[in-house]
Amino acid sequence: MPKRTPAKDKCRAKPKRSRRTDSQPSTSRTIAKDETLSPFDMLPNQDLDRILSYFSSADRVALERVCHRWRESLLRSYTRRTQLTLPFDIQKDWQVQVPRKNHYVSYLTKCGESLIKLRMHIPQMMFGLQLVKSMMAKCRSLQAVEILADCNSRTIRNFIDTLTSLQEETNTKLQLFALRYRCTQYCGYNLNNSLSQLSDELLQTELFDLQVQHFPYKVERILPNNPRLTHLIISFTEHKFIKIGENWMVETMSALSAYQRLKTLFIALKGWIDVDRDVEIFKRMTALSPALKSFLFSAVSLNTTPNQFEYTFISAVALFRGLESLALLHCKIPDNFPWCLPPRLTKLELRHVRNLSLTGLLNICNAAPYLVHLDLEQDFWREGTVFHNTETLISIITACPFLTNVIMAWVANVDLKKIAITLAYCIHDSSSVIGIPSPPCDTFTLVLLGSFTFEQLEEAGTSLEDYGCCTDKITVDEHLTRVTFTTRRRCAHPQSGRNLLRRRERYYPVLNRYFIGIRLKYERLPKRPTRSSSCPPRMHV
Repeated sequence: MPKRTPAKDKCRAKPKRSRRTDSQPSTSRTIAKDETLSPFDMLPNQDLDRILSYFSSADRVALERVCHRWRESLLRSYTRRTQLTLPFDIQKDWQVQVPRKNHYVSYLTKCGESLIKLRMHIPQMMFGLQLVKSMMAKCRSLQAVEILADCNSRTIRNFIDTLTSLQEETNTKLQLFALRYRCTQYCGYNLNNSLSQLSDELLQTELFDLQVQHFPYKVERILPNNPRLTHLIISFTEHKFIKIGENWMVETMSALSAYQRLKTLFIALKGWIDVDRDVEIFKRMTALSPALKSFLFSAVSLNTTPNQFEYTFISAVALFRGLESLALLHCKIPDNFPWCLPPRLTKLELRHVRNLSLTGLLNICNAAPYLVHLDLEQDFWREGTVFHNTETLISIITACPFLTNVIMAWVANVDLKKIAITLAYCIHDSSSVIGIPSPPCDTFTLVLLGSFTFEQLEEAGTSLEDYGCCTDKITVDEHLTRVTFTTRRRCAHPQSGRNLLRRRERYYPVLNRYFIGIRLKYERLPKRPTRSSSCPPRMHV
C-alpha cells in the first residue's frame, strides 16, 4: 500500500474557513484575514434604514430575504409609520395604478399595529365589506379616522359599523372622526345611527359638505352623542337657493349647548343660504360652552347687501369672554358696525369680507387691543382700494401694539421698499420717529402674497440694511415663490457685544404660485461671564 505524501496530507488536513452567521457579532476578532466586510455591513442601522426606505414595497418583499439584518431594518420602517392615506400611499409604495386586495392586506399587516391616523379616499378605492373588515382588523390602535367620499356609498356605513365593533373588541378609544362627503337622501337619514355608535371618548368631530335638503333641518339628528366633545366642525352646502326657517339657528344653538367642554366651533353655511333674523340667538349662544376659545363662522349669501342675521350672529360673539381666536369668512360688514370683541382675543382672520374699508379695519383693531395675529385675505387688497399703501400697515401696527404677525394676501402694486422700511421700524424702537411702538418680543412676521420681481426684493433687502438690519443672505427660488431674508439687528453700542442679536432661517410652505414670505427671527445671545475680582487671572503656560 503506497504511503501518502506529506503534500497530500497537508492539503487534506487544511481546516475549512468558518462562515460568519447573522447571529454572530461582526467584530474584527471573529473575521479571518482574507475576509472583508461589505459596505452595507459596515453601515450603522440608521443609515441602512434610510437607504432601504427608497425602495418600493414590492422590492422590500424581495429584500427581506437577503439577511436577517435587512429584514429587521425593513420591519422597523413599517413600525415607525403612524399615518396612512389610502389608496395613494399604496399606489406609491407598490407602484401600481389600481391596488388589489392583497396589496392592502399585506401592507396593513406590517404597519397596522402602529397606525394612529388613517385617511381613506373611498371614491378611489374599489372594495367591499370583506376588505373593510380585513383592513380594520389589522389597525387596532387607531385614534383618528378621516373619510373622504362622494355620492351615495354604503361603504361609509360599513366602515363606521366595522370601526365601532372593533373598538369594543380591542378597547381602543377613537378621539377624532372626520367625514367629508356629499351625502344623498339615503345616507342623510342613516348617518345619525352610525355616528351614535362611535366611542364615548370622541373629542373631535368634523362633518363637511352636508346637504341641507337631506336632513330635517335639525343638527341634533346628525351630531354624535359625545359629552366630552371639544372640537366640532360642521358645514352645510347646497347649490340651490334654500330659505331655512327662522327657528333653524335657534335649534342649532340648543343642540350645541349640550357640549359644555367645546373649545373649537366651526359653523359654515356654504352655497346660497339665507337665514332670517332671530333675536333668540343671543339667548341660545349664552348657553354654549364657557370654555370656547376658537370660533369660525362662514356664511355665503346671494345678496350683496349685509344680512341682518350676520349682525345678530357676530354681535353675539362678544358673549364668549374666553375666546382667543376668531375667523370670519364670506361675511358682509359695513364700516359703521359697532364691534365688541372678547377681551382675550389674540388671533383674528378676515377672509373675503366685503364692504369693509380702512376705517372699518381700524375699528376692529381698536376693539381688540391685545391682538397678536392678523390675517387679511384677497378682498382687502384688490386694486382701487386704500389698502395699497404703506400707511395701512403703519396704522394697523399703531392700533395694535402687541401685533407680531401680519398676513397680507394678493398684494399688487405695493412698494416693497416702503414695506421694508416700515418693517425695520417695527423691529427697532422707533416710537419717537413715526409713533410705532416696538413689539414686546424680538419677533415680527410679515407675509406678502403677490407677484414681485427680483429687483424689488433686492431693493427691499437693501432698505432693511440701511435702516438698522444687516442682511446676510437672500434666498429666492426661480419662480419667486419663496423668499427668505437672513438678517440680524445691528448693535446699538459697539462696546456691548453681548447684546448682539442673531437670526434663524425659517421657510414658509409654498401656498400657491405667487408666494412671498418674509420672516425675521431674532434671539438674544447668552451673556458672556464676567471676571470677578476674587477670581485669579488665567495663567498662560
